Amino acid sequence: MVSVAAANLSRLKRLAPRLIQLATLVLFMALPLTAVCSSFLTGRTTRPARSDFQHAVDGTGVRAFWPVMEALQRDREPSDDAWGALFATPGYAKLQPAYVKRTLRLAYMPAKSEELRTALHQGDYYSRVLTHLVRVPEERERILHFLSSFNAAKTLGAARQEAAAYLPKGATDARRLPLVAFVIVEPDGHVDDDVVVFDVLYAIDRGADFVDILAHEFHHYYEPSRLQAPPADSADYYIVHTVKQVQMEGTADLIDKKAYPLHADPQRQWYVDQYNAAYADAPNTLRHLDELLSAAASAQERAVAGKQFWGALKFAGHPTGFYMANTILKYLGKPALIAAEPDPFEFFSVYNDAAKRCTTECYVLSDSSMAALAKLESEYIR
Repeated sequence: MVSVAAANLSRLKRLAPRLIQLATLVLFMALPLTAVCSSFLTGRTTRPARSDFQHAVDGTGVRAFWPVMEALQRDREPSDDAWGALFATPGYAKLQPAYVKRTLRLAYMPAKSEELRTALHQGDYYSRVLTHLVRVPEERERILHFLSSFNAAKTLGAARQEAAAYLPKGATDARRLPLVAFVIVEPDGHVDDDVVVFDVLYAIDRGADFVDILAHEFHHYYEPSRLQAPPADSADYYIVHTVKQVQMEGTADLIDKKAYPLHADPQRQWYVDQYNAAYADAPNTLRHLDELLSAAASAQERAVAGKQFWGALKFAGHPTGFYMANTILKYLGKPALIAAEPDPFEFFSVYNDAAKRCTTECYVLSDSSMAALAKLESEYIR
């Protein structure tokens, strides 16, 4: 019996390393399943891997841009294939072809040099677009270097984290990353469905601020919304659109504008000056909206007044919304602001509560206007 026991003990000693390896392998294989089950049970999703960040960046629009620009510089109309390749890319597919074609022809065709010279001296936004595009050929190497060295994980990860600061908890986990599609068209960026269209030279020009601006667009993408917007031919369209735009841009401006007044910026001081002026005038803007909501009784009156107000609203509601968001933060706090995220009418209601506590001259919307907004809320918030 002793010899048999000794033999079994000796056999176990020889098998021990293999048994340990087998147990380790079983445990290792179980870990992914455990993580998936845990994620499912808790409702949490895992963060994207580094490769997911890389797949969330598209530079094909910039590559398709160069043949178009080069043809125009030779005073030739790009081929249908060249235009087609450009507008087949994710970024340019979100833009208006007629506008892009007209603007690129004016910026690069020698035959249009006199027309370009005149347009450049207009001092409006379109002249700034053209000034931006005229720089592109000399900035080509910088653009290529920016794209080839772009750290997607670092940049997109930071932008998403910043966007989350003014979103309900877990909002950035509820959707996959948007696609950031670089283009060359104008010094701006915007989100369209699940694509953030961003001018690559503008990204370079903004330097360290680029992440903040990208986070602004990410905020729009991740923002939960209960709004069921009316169709464009509805009498309520422009009023509802204004309310949504003011709330959406005002909250997102907390990310990249951060505080009022905006600091000096030699590259776009015109923007800083006009934005600060519009912010200072926000109480008057709200007074005009108050008058519109109180006076526009019939559907026809609402349609006409709403369209006129939207047309006169500076910077598409950014400064007014920023003023309202800052008022909410100051007097009611961040939780109140975030709670209103899904409902732009609630944003106005919370602002009005904050304005009533305001120790300066915050404009308080009238009871009749708040009743009109509550009626719209009952119709368009699902």
